Amino acid sequence: MSGDPVLREPVKILEYKAFCPVCGREGVVEDFVYEIPYFGRILLTKFQCPHCGYKRSDIENLEENEPVEITYRVEVPGDERALFVKSSSATIRVPEIGVEITPGAFSQGEIT
Repeated sequence: MSGDPVLREPVKILEYKAFCPVCGREGVVEDFVYEIPYFGRILLTKFQCPHCGYKRSDIENLEENEPVEITYRVEVPGDERALFVKSSSATIRVPEIGVEITPGAFSQGEIT
């Protein structure tokens, strides 16, 4: 995929039905390919149940990249609302309050 143009918008590659883990009725799963700066191409999987409203999303790397350290500082009101994409192997540190979140065996990527 390295010769492909940058995907500025998610491109839907698959849609299928699956059972909702909450209500057991049928919902829709959509898979998208998307390119995120400094991260590379990802597969974004989204499930939504039209019956109970349950939603779930997950991301997977489609490229292998070297680890990168990204520092984000909240400096003004509104900075705390930034969009983050976290891989399943990322460690999150908030030294100001002494917090470190390390990935476990079943860690998943997520968008916050």
